[in-house]
Amino acid sequence: INEYKIEPQKICQIPLGVNVENFKPSTKSHIEEAKIKLGISKNNFVIGSFQKDGEGKKDGLEPKLIKGPDILIKVLKEISKNFPLTVLLSAPARGYVKRELELNGINYVYKYVNHPDDLSKLYSAIDLYLITSREEGGPKGLMEALSSGKKVVSTPVGMSLDLKNLKIRNLLVSGSFNHEELVLLCAKQLQLKNSSEFSSESHNKIKNFCSWEKVAEEHVRKLYS
Repeated sequence: INEYKIEPQKICQIPLGVNVENFKPSTKSHIEEAKIKLGISKNNFVIGSFQKDGEGKKDGLEPKLIKGPDILIKVLKEISKNFPLTVLLSAPARGYVKRELELNGINYVYKYVNHPDDLSKLYSAIDLYLITSREEGGPKGLMEALSSGKKVVSTPVGMSLDLKNLKIRNLLVSGSFNHEELVLLCAKQLQLKNSSEFSSESHNKIKNFCSWEKVAEEHVRKLYS
């Protein structure tokens, strides 16, 4: 507003949208089937991370620090000491995270998908989605995971603060970027039994706030009316 002299009334905020028909809660049998297909033990807790966090478009061995892969590793190291853990990874340029998981003896599965909609099958397999970024616009994974009815722990970035205001019980947002605080929040989420009530609430609140349909309506109302 100040730098480019834009009139304040011309500024509006519209959330990122999510395909709630593709990302929705899975049945218990679908969850078990998804874990089996990925070779994950049914006795393990599965933490998902599906965001690019390495520099460049190749292996990503150099961490992109605004995405917080160093924080991610610190959290997973502590969680693995107290929980039987498998980390499910997707997205390109995850070389740094994979290398650090291997160095610390943490079990992981990496599955790259060619189409965003295929991610829904990966969300079925996880117990918790973890976001450790220092800067974000969304991220998309935040809405996808919550629309899928999954528990989420996030740093206070992007839309996590907007969604926190919706009082989604599946979502816990840290007050800082301290990995110890994130470890405590993850442990709290993992110790809670999966609740179909919480999953349905999570999906419905996301649907009412940022489904593609709602976001399209916001564009029409705020930008073109």
